[in-house]
Amino acid sequence: MLYSPEELPEEIEDFSLAEAEIHVGRFRWLDVVMRRWANQLESTLFDHLHSVFEIEAETVIWTRFSDVLKMLGDQPMYIFESDQKGKGLLILDNAIAQACIDRDPDALENTVPLDVTELNSETQKSLFDIVSQIVADLEGCWFNIGELPLHLKRITTHPMRAKVMLPFERCLLGTLRFRSEGFESYLIICIPYSVVHPLLSKLDDRRVLPPESMDHFQKDVEDHFQQLLMDMRYEVKAELGTVELGDRSGLLLKVGQVLPISVPYSGKAVVKINDLPMMIGEAGNSNGKFSVQVTDDFDTLKQTTQSTQKSFQNLHWGNKS
Repeated sequence: MLYSPEELPEEIEDFSLAEAEIHVGRFRWLDVVMRRWANQLESTLFDHLHSVFEIEAETVIWTRFSDVLKMLGDQPMYIFESDQKGKGLLILDNAIAQACIDRDPDALENTVPLDVTELNSETQKSLFDIVSQIVADLEGCWFNIGELPLHLKRITTHPMRAKVMLPFERCLLGTLRFRSEGFESYLIICIPYSVVHPLLSKLDDRRVLPPESMDHFQKDVEDHFQQLLMDMRYEVKAELGTVELGDRSGLLLKVGQVLPISVPYSGKAVVKINDLPMMIGEAGNSNGKFSVQVTDDFDTLKQTTQSTQKSFQNLHWGNKS
């Protein structure tokens, strides 16, 4: 039941933040793609079949193609080709294949698995339309990760005609489980490892996984975070040196007292942002104003050779007392 904000019952708590535990396998980027695909297919199948499915993505694994051939039966197997000319398989369980052909939500739990001998040209076309959208959804789920265009070539129902790779070739298997009331089925995609490896090797250095939800994903995410940083206010201080007072230094704070400044890091001024040292610079004057010119990162503390503008004059510190 839907409630208006004024009618919310007391037992419903409002949470503004949530935390999720994510489990990934060896191919964590492909696991994100598969979970995106599962979320997207829930909407796609609802539009085409008018049925609500709970779709779960299993962890992506690798295996030899000979092991894939052993699990195949008489079922729809779509052969696709990548831009690198590598061929793979999109394998449909007969139950989900028949549901895509019937498109009857009321009879979903009584769906009889597809008899491939009755797969004529008309049912092939009906099934191909949905499979094309399923593959298009998968291509879109690579957003902000990479690009993997897949081109559907033909369909076969015989395992012997689905030998698109050599038996010893490595391939990646992704499985989606479909569940509804009284209905269970699956879909498997088999992609040559040689096709995906160039993409995965480029992602090795990236440590932050992209979001699984495509609905609220910001395409200009980098610009978005840059804008957030620009909107925030920072307190910037330039620390020119320190003065030590007390019995040990022999200096006392009184009127007329001259306090020598101990300049850290060979005369460098330290620029702090929110009290954290971030940059170093040179003290001087610019247009008649006492200024600090940033010259390097604080972490490096190395001498720079960059030239200063004529309007900026360096100050020469006297001997330390």
